[in-house]
Amino acid sequence: METSDNEDGIEESFDLLHEFHDVVTSGVWINDCFFFTNPNGKVNYMVNGKVFNHASTDRMKFILGYIQSQNRLYLVDKQFNIVSFEVLNSVTEYQSAIAAQDFDKAAEIERTIDVKYYDKLARFLDQIDLKEEAFRLSQDADHK
Repeated sequence: METSDNEDGIEESFDLLHEFHDVVTSGVWINDCFFFTNPNGKVNYMVNGKVFNHASTDRMKFILGYIQSQNRLYLVDKQFNIVSFEVLNSVTEYQSAIAAQDFDKAAEIERTIDVKYYDKLARFLDQIDLKEEAFRLSQDADHK
């Protein structure tokens, strides 16, 4: 196959998998999840083309990075105030496995996740239309 270079590079170099319409001010990959901030102060993440909200802040923040050993995502604002949010590596692995439809791997990872995070996982499963799995994991009677 003959490829042609242009000022934007080689068009066949990448395959576009997903596209979303949001303004990204900063971002970082954690496993197969893309965590990003937007100008509205939201900390969102994308798994398999679907965007979910992780947290909301009072002003625009920028991601400094993720420290896996601490399970913390660090952000900074323009006044150099630093905040962090808990992002469990096992939860992002679980979500990535579910998105890839590797349910055996997801079940294996689920056993390592503390029950207190099951409601978060249930909401995730509910949003991607895995209602039965969401019902099974949910600890919240109102969510059920």
